[in-house]
Amino acid sequence: MVVQGASSEPFTLDDQVFQGTVLGPPLWNSFFADVAVPAGSAGGQAAMFADDLNVFQLFDRAMPVDDLVQVLSDCRTRVHTWGRTNRVSFDATKEHLVVLNPSQHHGDPFKLLGLMVNLDLRMHTAIDQLLSKIRPKSTAILRTRGYYGTAELINQYKTHVWGLVAMHCGGYFHAVTSLLDKINQVQRNFLQKLKVSEASAFLDFNFAPTVLTTRGF
Repeated sequence: MVVQGASSEPFTLDDQVFQGTVLGPPLWNSFFADVAVPAGSAGGQAAMFADDLNVFQLFDRAMPVDDLVQVLSDCRTRVHTWGRTNRVSFDATKEHLVVLNPSQHHGDPFKLLGLMVNLDLRMHTAIDQLLSKIRPKSTAILRTRGYYGTAELINQYKTHVWGLVAMHCGGYFHAVTSLLDKINQVQRNFLQKLKVSEASAFLDFNFAPTVLTTRGF
């Protein structure tokens, strides 16, 4: 290790990889790569990033949920067996075995890249979490009306609210229209307080309705 020109005493790495080393990521990827074999043994598709492993599989819609769960459980058992063989342990608190289906689903809601996913793909939990963030933001911006003009307030909304909406907009596409309209209603209320119509906001301030901006991101 070299810090400001001073070197530590050399030592040999026999069976370990220290975090932060240049060779750490490629060595780990090489070591972890063959977990895809047991992960995909039942027909699933393994997706890996560093030490994160996800296995996705499509099933016939008519297949009983219990049979789906059994296939997924067998896959997880084979991955755990690989882990014991290779001295790798998996964090049980971060494991999710789920079936996504509008009516016959299994498991608990889970986070994927920060987005809370409901198993029926209605995405109501994610929408509720988003609303809990953007409503206070909108109110806070409106409280500064005595210091900023309309254009500046709208730009603040674009920065602080649209940024949150855009973060997971890909997941919101699964939400029903009535849920998506709740997001748009926050923007409508914001414009009403500014006494600006939606048409004027669009034409004069390039401030499109939320339903258009989420489709465009």
